[in-house]
Amino acid sequence: MSVQNVSESTDIDPAAIRRWVTQYGAEQNGQPWIGKPLTIEQQRIRRLELRGSRIT
Repeated sequence: MSVQNVSESTDIDPAAIRRWVTQYGAEQNGQPWIGKPLTIEQQRIRRLELRGSRIT
């Protein structure tokens, strides 16, 4: 599906969808930390990962 199709079917701004696609692609290519976490769970994971990296 195109960004435009997804946007129209979900009533989500196309710019937001493009950001999510970019963030997902970057993370799949080993570039985490691009953009803000999208969900509460992702925010929690990020905090735990940061805490863990400070310990080791």
